[in-house]
Amino acid sequence: MATKREERMKEITDRLQEGLQDLFQSERYAEYLRVMSQFHQYSFNNTLLIAMQKPDATQVAGYHAWEKKFNRHVRKGEKGIQIIAPEAIREKREQEKIDPETGDVVLREDGQPEMEEVTVTTLRFRATTVFDISQTEGEPLPELSVNELAAGVDDFDSYMEAIRNVAPVSIRFDEINGEARGYYDNINKEIVIQADMGELQTVKTAIHETAHAVLHDLDIMQENGIHKDQVTRECEAESVAFTVLSYFGLDTSDYSFPYIAGWSNDKDMKVLRASMNTIRKTAGEMIEGMSEVLRQRAMEREEIFQTVDLFGTSALFSNKRLEMPLMPEGLYRYELRGADYDPALPVSLENDVQGNHAGTILTAFRVEFPDEGRLWLGDGLNFMEGEQTIEEYRHAVESRNKEALAERMHSEIGRANELLYLSSDQDRYIFYQVSVISTEMDDLFGDLDLAGNHGLSVKAENYVYGYSGLLKEEEALESFESRINRTVNTRADDGNNLLIGDVLVMKHSGEAKAYYVDAKGWTELPDFVEQRRQVAELSNKIWYAPVTMETTGVEVEQHEGLWHPVERRIVQDEIFYLMVHNEYGDSVNSVIVNSDGVLIAQELEHGFDRGAMEVVREYLEEKGFVWEPDEEELKQWGIGSEESITERGEEDVKKPFIARYYVVNDAYGVKAEREYQYFEKIEDAISAYHTLPNHLDKQLGMENSEQPPSQMTLIHCQNGLEKMNDIKSASLSGKWRRSEVAAAYHEAENYLDMSSQEVAYELQNGKGYFFIQRTDEGWHDYTFYDKGYHERDGGAYDDETCSMEEAMKEILAEEHIRMESCKVINLEDFLDKVEEVERRDLWEKVDAFESDQQIPEMEVDSAPDAYTLTSESTEKEKALSGLSRAEIEETVLCYAQAQLGELGMEEEVKLLGARVYGSRRKEGLYKEDSDIDVALSYTGDMREDVFFNALHEHGMKMAGLPVDINPISLEQTGTLEEYLKQAETYLEEKAAERISEKEPEASQNLSLRYYVAECMEFPVLGEYHEADTLEEAMKLYEQIPAERMNGIKGIGFQLYDGNEWQGEFHVMSAGRVDTELIGLAENYRNSALIQQTLAEILEHYPDREEPLNNRRGAVEAEPMLPSNEKDIGSKKESVLKALRERQSKLKEQEKKSPEQKKQNRKKGEQSL
Repeated sequence: MATKREERMKEITDRLQEGLQDLFQSERYAEYLRVMSQFHQYSFNNTLLIAMQKPDATQVAGYHAWEKKFNRHVRKGEKGIQIIAPEAIREKREQEKIDPETGDVVLREDGQPEMEEVTVTTLRFRATTVFDISQTEGEPLPELSVNELAAGVDDFDSYMEAIRNVAPVSIRFDEINGEARGYYDNINKEIVIQADMGELQTVKTAIHETAHAVLHDLDIMQENGIHKDQVTRECEAESVAFTVLSYFGLDTSDYSFPYIAGWSNDKDMKVLRASMNTIRKTAGEMIEGMSEVLRQRAMEREEIFQTVDLFGTSALFSNKRLEMPLMPEGLYRYELRGADYDPALPVSLENDVQGNHAGTILTAFRVEFPDEGRLWLGDGLNFMEGEQTIEEYRHAVESRNKEALAERMHSEIGRANELLYLSSDQDRYIFYQVSVISTEMDDLFGDLDLAGNHGLSVKAENYVYGYSGLLKEEEALESFESRINRTVNTRADDGNNLLIGDVLVMKHSGEAKAYYVDAKGWTELPDFVEQRRQVAELSNKIWYAPVTMETTGVEVEQHEGLWHPVERRIVQDEIFYLMVHNEYGDSVNSVIVNSDGVLIAQELEHGFDRGAMEVVREYLEEKGFVWEPDEEELKQWGIGSEESITERGEEDVKKPFIARYYVVNDAYGVKAEREYQYFEKIEDAISAYHTLPNHLDKQLGMENSEQPPSQMTLIHCQNGLEKMNDIKSASLSGKWRRSEVAAAYHEAENYLDMSSQEVAYELQNGKGYFFIQRTDEGWHDYTFYDKGYHERDGGAYDDETCSMEEAMKEILAEEHIRMESCKVINLEDFLDKVEEVERRDLWEKVDAFESDQQIPEMEVDSAPDAYTLTSESTEKEKALSGLSRAEIEETVLCYAQAQLGELGMEEEVKLLGARVYGSRRKEGLYKEDSDIDVALSYTGDMREDVFFNALHEHGMKMAGLPVDINPISLEQTGTLEEYLKQAETYLEEKAAERISEKEPEASQNLSLRYYVAECMEFPVLGEYHEADTLEEAMKLYEQIPAERMNGIKGIGFQLYDGNEWQGEFHVMSAGRVDTELIGLAENYRNSALIQQTLAEILEHYPDREEPLNNRRGAVEAEPMLPSNEKDIGSKKESVLKALRERQSKLKEQEKKSPEQKKQNRKKGEQSL
């Protein structure tokens, strides 16, 4: 089926051919052809030679040909084009004489052949010179008014970028001698375009030459054995340019039509017609490639981003993932990773983030990442007031000093990544500023040598990172004198100056030295750099090591299960964590690990006590460190005071990790105002999540009991697709990896597995709509709709192993549609519109049938005598639930005609009439749930069993009664009259059998016992009661609250047949009485006792009989209520409902084998 783009391109190329036809009929074209016919048509090899020597050549002739044929002469000094020309040579040659009559060689008397001298002509090749029209001057040649396009093009730069994206070679502008506006250079493999032309002419020429590069590269043509003359090449290239630009709304017909006509010389357009598939295919590929660039550039102009401060420079932020394969020039895209305890809180900047994606950054400054691939943010990300588009941002950055901004950014990166700057190989300087001011520090500010005499020293832990920059090769310590302020204690806004008491670190050739700024000058600090490394390492350990206070799932060697930290101690730049078992808590002894997760101590009953301290001391001694704890440290380890021993209460250990569950309607607040709901139970949260529509970015997640609490997503819905969150990847610290979370995860996963997923999308570029749903069997049913909500294509994707997203990608790829470009829409609104359109279309079909249907012409001896389409009986009959035979028969005819339309058999099959017959015509033969039998007579090329299957594939009801339609072929079975006589005979025999075989039910000793259950599917869940009478059962049923969550309440019965109690059988569930299900069991259907029970329930609960099918898209025909006037509207509605159900089943037909489709019924049997 043709796509909308393909249909659009066909319209454009048809317009091209029509425009050329008009031009071919003009007088100026006839004069043009007369002159152009005098130009020689060169071979493929000569065409190759011409292109190699003069790529921009258009019309070529020899030196004398220009003078004699065209009254033009070659300009002096022009260099000719060398080609190969054939030359005829006449020469005499002696050969054997042939008898002209016999064809034999003539022999002499001696038996030898007689020789004779003849003159023969042979072809030889020589080099000759030709010249292009641009190398000549003189009388002008007739033209077809190919005037340069002077119009402007909105967003010209984007169009040129889009063309460069699809062009296989580079494009450049230059001055071109002669009249050519551009050419493809086969030797240098580049496209050259005349500079300073109008925008539309430039764009058109660029596409024209790109088509040459794609289709007519001489090396590729020669390699593939393709031969195209210049006429074909120029017609194809200009037709592609016209088609592509017409698709984007740019008209070049004033130029393209005369250009193509000037080359084709063919009023029948044989060349153009022969190349049409190539033109459409090449144009389609260019359109697809250009559209992606143009779409992205439009997004850059229109999409709004939040402005942020990233490492001291302005940047753009989006909380979405931005797939931008073609980044705007001068912009860079990075992603933010969220914290485990709060996935929405960014903690690091990376190139690509898989789990815990917290947003996307666009910046004008390139960021260089270390080997581990991330930079910690620290305080380096701040949200600012205001919003900008990409173009606004780029304009704002261009107006500022980018070099200074980049320097500031790299300085701020070091604030959160100090260890990186201290350890890298870059030559760099760092300013450190005093953070702790004390009397001791005041003394240091004066004279460091004097202070040293009093035992005072500079401690790196009292300083903070201030500013950093790259160290230039010529910079030395003296170079920083100008940046010291020794008289006024004023700090620069960006920290890029030094005050007394600051420290300068200079890294050069891998060696780092520190210098203290005092009142006199510089003093080197030998230990400062190493101290700062220790401070930075300790800070990284605290926040980013494998084990931190935020970690929740640590595997400890020699111990089973997972552990989490509850306390920490820092000794000699090592961090030690007291760990508690996740599952057993204080019921097992604690252990101590370091920040790398290495086991240090175990079997601890009192946490960080004297015994634990001694183990840590021994561990440090093994590493070469001597630790002598001071009084303050002893207190931290609970030594010296029994009250100092840290004890953890049972309440904290046994407190549930998951505090509550949350549901948010739109996680990003883009499509709707963000609203949170909170629940204590996962089941309640799932129910609330299920009620939210899929076109919103809804989420179901957990919130833990920490302070402050953090959240973790379980299910997230993006662009209509629901997915489970990868908690293992999202939880970097591992604290969410615990059994409590796993249980909630499995509940959510089971919900997704069992829920029926269905979603609707609006396709890109106005191509219509796409609907997909997962069936109970696990495969995916899909439908394409046009812009008017009419179904245009569809099918079933039957790979049960694929997710809905995988199925969508493959289905859409076949239509050349990118899934990312599809926009999810409100499913309910979409289905309502589809249903409305289907209803309108089906009404038109029914009206057309009722107004146009006639008895077909047949041979006299085969036509039924005096038989009309329907009977004349319009009386309402009790046996037909208040309907008349004529109403039923007319509705069946309409329904059958619509089926023929769906099967495409309207012309092959003609309906002759319909009649109600069977048990509903005989009093005493039918039950309350007996079918309405209708015989349908027809003539045409369709087997009865095929027609029968089509009519009964989904079933039909009228006034609540099933309708059994029996198609009767005039050719196979005979006339309707003959068939009805046979049916009448059969009914009389059946009635006689019923009378003779009927046995009073009372003699069978039948009785009923009733039960009431809160959950009819699993009666063991919730309340379950037994009752001896129906009245008692109905009272118990009403006493069960409707809001119960265990299941659907209902009433059932057990039948006692005198020997044993038969199994439970439900009669009422979810407030509906299921008479149809009971009717399927013959012993229940024929039991007066059970039928009496049904009647009493329906009398007590009126209007509660279960309809045929409650599923959307499969609605039964509405009952036609009896009335004094013929209710045509109701009749049409019944047919419409049945027809719509037929359409919803069409694609399921593709999944069934022919054997599955056939119903287990023999033709000719009468249905009672």
